Amino acid sequence: MFDSKLIHKQQRWIKEILRTKYQWVFDEIHFLNNGVVNLVYLVNEASLGEIAIRTPGHINKNDISSLKKEALLYDFCHRHNFPVPKPYLLHSGEHNNFLASEYINTDGSNVSSHEIGRLVSLLHSLPIDNLSIVGQGHVSFTKVISLRIINRLHKVNETFNIKMMIPNACLIQSILDSSVNGVCLLHLDIRNDNIICRNHKVKALIDWDNAYIGDPIAEIMRVSESNELNIGEFLEGYQNDHLIQRTSKLIQQIYRLDTALMLTLLFKIELKDNRKSEYYLKRVKSLTNFIYDIIL
Repeated sequence: MFDSKLIHKQQRWIKEILRTKYQWVFDEIHFLNNGVVNLVYLVNEASLGEIAIRTPGHINKNDISSLKKEALLYDFCHRHNFPVPKPYLLHSGEHNNFLASEYINTDGSNVSSHEIGRLVSLLHSLPIDNLSIVGQGHVSFTKVISLRIINRLHKVNETFNIKMMIPNACLIQSILDSSVNGVCLLHLDIRNDNIICRNHKVKALIDWDNAYIGDPIAEIMRVSESNELNIGEFLEGYQNDHLIQRTSKLIQQIYRLDTALMLTLLFKIELKDNRKSEYYLKRVKSLTNFIYDIIL
């Protein structure tokens, strides 16, 4: 939970900046909701309409990379007619950063896993020429994942006071590099909470913090391992059975491991859900055993 004093403080400085620097005309700024990292506010600007203001949930946090990433990808997707909120401005200040984008309201309805599969298939088909992801740059996705797996394994060992074996990052990367799938834009947090719907139709895909350019099988394995969607229906909507068929089981399990590690730490440290953290810790152990049986 975020402190109400922080919320009031952010409301004051966001209101002042929007009015004095950008000459926006609106009455009030309202607290909308919060995620793990960010707070979201709502303003009704005279000419633009309802605008969502996203800002880090810690007043002294000056890292704007997440907001830059979201702004870039909102702009990219919007230009390619992929459903995202329209970005309006990215503000960077000494002690305050925020992204202002179109507010798209939801009626609380969901779409089927089949429809989400179609949405992800469309995402993976977008042209990515000259697209550079903030935080990734020219670093290969396979290197990002291999190093992330090693770091997360160390963190899991430390957090749970266990001693799982740690593989060699270069070996993991070389295995992932053997994929023949090519690369595309990945969202890597596909779930109902990040899909804004009205009348059971997709209006926008939000929260692009985890996005990368990489192997599409990573997205499929993340959806499958997260277990929030019906994976059979999702794959029917995605309509590319060959993607899984041509990808080795080892590569699939490595991407699953990356997801299981993330969820283990998320549920243990951030969300304090011991039941789910223990479930995913078992998944981590099972996946690492499968991988070690092949590569060691």
